[in-house]
Amino acid sequence: MVQQARLRAITLTLSGLVLATTLAGGLLYYVVSRERALGIAREEGQSVTRLTADHIDAHLGADRGPLRILAGDPNLHAALSHPTPDSFEQANRALDRYQEALSSDGCYLLDARGMAIASSNRSTPQSAVGHDFRFRPYFQQALRGETAIYLAIGATTGERGVYVACPVVPAASDRPVGVASIKFSAARLERQALATARDGVLLVVAPHGVVFLSSRPEWLNRTLTALSPAEVSEVAASRQFGAGPWPWSGLRKAPDGRTAEVSGKHYLLHKAPISGLPGWTVVYLQDLESVTLRHVSPLNHTFWGVFAGICGLAGALVLLLYRGAAAEIAQRRATEDEAHRARAYLDTVLNTIPSPVLVIDRNHRVTLANRAARERGACGDPATGGVLCHELSHGAAAPCQGAHNPCPLQLVLAEKRPVSVTHVHRSSDGESRTVDIRAAPIFDAAGEVNQVLEVCYDVTDITRAADALGASEQRHRELVENLPVGLYRRIPGPRSRFLTANRALLRMLGCAAIDEVPDDLEDASFVDDPEGRRLLSERLRRDGQVTGLELRLRRPDGSVLWAAVTAKVVRDASGQITHVDGLLEDITERKRAQEELARKIEELEAFNRITVGRELRMIELKAEINGLLGAAGQPPRYELAD
Repeated sequence: MVQQARLRAITLTLSGLVLATTLAGGLLYYVVSRERALGIAREEGQSVTRLTADHIDAHLGADRGPLRILAGDPNLHAALSHPTPDSFEQANRALDRYQEALSSDGCYLLDARGMAIASSNRSTPQSAVGHDFRFRPYFQQALRGETAIYLAIGATTGERGVYVACPVVPAASDRPVGVASIKFSAARLERQALATARDGVLLVVAPHGVVFLSSRPEWLNRTLTALSPAEVSEVAASRQFGAGPWPWSGLRKAPDGRTAEVSGKHYLLHKAPISGLPGWTVVYLQDLESVTLRHVSPLNHTFWGVFAGICGLAGALVLLLYRGAAAEIAQRRATEDEAHRARAYLDTVLNTIPSPVLVIDRNHRVTLANRAARERGACGDPATGGVLCHELSHGAAAPCQGAHNPCPLQLVLAEKRPVSVTHVHRSSDGESRTVDIRAAPIFDAAGEVNQVLEVCYDVTDITRAADALGASEQRHRELVENLPVGLYRRIPGPRSRFLTANRALLRMLGCAAIDEVPDDLEDASFVDDPEGRRLLSERLRRDGQVTGLELRLRRPDGSVLWAAVTAKVVRDASGQITHVDGLLEDITERKRAQEELARKIEELEAFNRITVGRELRMIELKAEINGLLGAAGQPPRYELAD
């Protein structure tokens, strides 16, 4: 009995030791795993904060380019240098075009006093025209010759906006005469940049601590720290954030080093500066409860499973299991970090591409789409909603087919090589857009095409411009061909030849095609006029042009053509002659009429000489007869004029 009791005691003691050892090891495993999970959450939060700050900085930097183009618009310069109702109207129209092209909230032109003299919102009750904005820092900075970015609530609209301002500098001076400004929607930046907040709140905070952008609207216009009366007065005086109030959010440092609200809610606090906005920061309040549910709660199930499974094992195995678990967690962490970085990099690269990019499986289902594809499809993320490619691009229930609307997916599956097709897609607002689709196969390990990568380039404007250019060229071609005078372009010099000639020129020269036209207008066999040929060459060489020079030409059939030549030498930027443009007018009938007129005049002058000479001789004879009669003492027979 004593031995059995001792054995029972030893067994119970050993069981207690095993249980205690197992429990201690399990608790150690849980604590370490929990800390590592929270560490992963912290790194994820810091990564989200940095990426958001970089995204906002890149977005703000992209807005500078269109602004510089706007500041150089001649209509704005004219309104500032010659302020008249007409120049203001032209400036307003230019601002309307830029506002529509950039999809901005407004475009403004301020004179050197800060007064808004033109605005794209001039027809609205919130018109900025006539308002004084010299109190705005972005105006003061732009007037110093710098490009400024300023986040504020509109003084006339009362709406949040991102203001980008640039000096308007005349070409003849380096001193700004005004400021061009574009206001972009702060809400749009909020949606694009702060959408990655999964476990809390993403904020964009001003230097005074006022929340200007937030992934949750209830945080707007709060302050992260309580402002003193002097600070409140300073914020109000800046008029940057409206008339207030700006209540304190109630955030404090908790005893455990984290951040907590007055209500007791705890956060992991992450901050990242926005390099393009000095003093502004991105703040990520990572909800500790949400982080715990997502990262730590799964570990509870693992702990109890491990504890129940190893209760019968020796305490010595606990340490081995702990080491194995720690190594596994480290490896998982490294794998997840690498996957997260790769995914974040891929998303950043894809979303940077302005054209829609899609990955489509063999069943026409979209498995990946970049931001441009999601925005143009107006259907959220098609990769998560099971959207079919033809539904996204055409709003059609069936895939594309036929020679005029070929399906790029089917072509790639059939040919196993990249293809290019042109489609007409429907945008989110219902507008038809011409799209050039470049599709390429994605092969699996067996060498079969299991997905297709499509990149869609919107070529609507290019197509329209090409059609308009073609129509313009056709009209110009018809005009040239239908003119009754000869037009030509030729290359002068030793290798002289005609490049173009219209129908009138070929008809005048008696040629059926341009190949039959002599190579050079100075050719002796063609220009049957040595003096005219010399004058043509001399004037083109000396003056670079000739106007109305009359030449006698001989057609290939030997007939004579009189032509008035007008020509001009065209040179390139280096001064070298590239070609000669000219015009030939057929003046053969005019020359014949001139020759006939000269002949008639000569005949008339000859006849006049004969007639006048006869009359003079008659007068002389009459005078002689009267003289003889007078000598004979008789009266004169003829009366002669004095």
